[in-house]
Parts: sequence; structure tokens; C-alpha cells
Amino acid sequence: METILLCAPEGNNRKKVERFLQKTRYRFIVSDNIDDAFRLFRRDKADLLLLSGAIKTEDQASLRESVRHIDKTIPVLFYDVVGSFALSDQISFSAIDDVVFSGSTAKELSWRIRGLLKQSQSMRNQS
Repeated sequence: METILLCAPEGNNRKKVERFLQKTRYRFIVSDNIDDAFRLFRRDKADLLLLSGAIKTEDQASLRESVRHIDKTIPVLFYDVVGSFALSDQISFSAIDDVVFSGSTAKELSWRIRGLLKQSQSMRNQS
């Protein structure tokens, strides 16, 4: 069973994502900050990082860099909790593999997760 590490501050948006993840076949762990997320990643060997738009851009890049130093195949999926923002102002493009915007359906989030996990597995198989 694949493990998703959700890194998002406490609040309603995180709870919505947690409720969605509870309905999936994935195991998930939750962190509300980057330092804790990296510790959990190392301990629990997460297969995908799901980052909230509420996480600072510098922290997104830092977490991805730290994780990719350990495993270059781990995908990072960013989800927007604001709804409408200037993409370039909020996201460090070098820190993510895909984006899901506020208002996307649970089905779309599921497809994105599944697609990134398949791509990651394919990369591992080629190594």
C-alpha cells in the first residue's frame, strides 16, 4: 500500500483533504510543517508528497530538495487552498511535479495521485 505524506497547516482545507484520503486505498500521514514532514518522510518512507499552497515557497523547495536527495523518484503534488492566485507568486515550479487547484474534484485529485505514483514506480523500475 502506497503512503502519501500530506504537509499542510491545521485547518478546514487540510481536513477536506484528509477526509478524501481516508476514502482511498492509500495510507497517509500528516504534518503541519516542513521539518516534521521530512522527519516523517524518513521514518515512514512516503511514496508521494502532497503539499498545501499554504506552505511557503522556500519551504516547498527545501522539502523537495531534501527528499529528492534521498530518493529522486518521489513525486510532489501541490494543491492550492486559496482558489485563485497568481501561479508564479505562490509556487516554486522547481519544487513540484503537478498542481491541483482549489475546486478540483476528488476524482481529479485521485487521478493525479495515481498518475504520479505510476510514473514514480516506472522510474524506479528503470533504475
